[in-house]
Amino acid sequence: MDNNGTPEDNIGISEAYSGDEQGSVTAELAVALPAVVLLLITIIAIGAAFGTQIRVSDAARTGARLYALGHPREHVTTTIRALAGSDATASFTSDGQWATIDVTRSLAIGPANLGVFQLSGSAVVWLEP
Repeated sequence: MDNNGTPEDNIGISEAYSGDEQGSVTAELAVALPAVVLLLITIIAIGAAFGTQIRVSDAARTGARLYALGHPREHVTTTIRALAGSDATASFTSDGQWATIDVTRSLAIGPANLGVFQLSGSAVVWLEP
């Protein structure tokens, strides 16, 4: 009953929907759920790419510091791979006074390799005399 006491206004939740509308929520969920899942996968993939890019850039910067201090290339490469990932590659160029360390790494998205991104970082450092 409502405030006036009429029983017509006091209907239950199951009576509020006609039989034609009861499956509409399921149909709407079936349409919207794939879009939500795709959006979630995209957000996770972008986050993974940004995180890996930061690791690659940090590895290049750390490798440049070590190289400038006179550490051997093998040690610098091992450190770079420890920071950026075991599949990272490093290249060294030097003109005698300045050195450039370039680090690249591939990032495969998803278990079925939905996309492969090449991420790279570079650092330039003055060599200690």
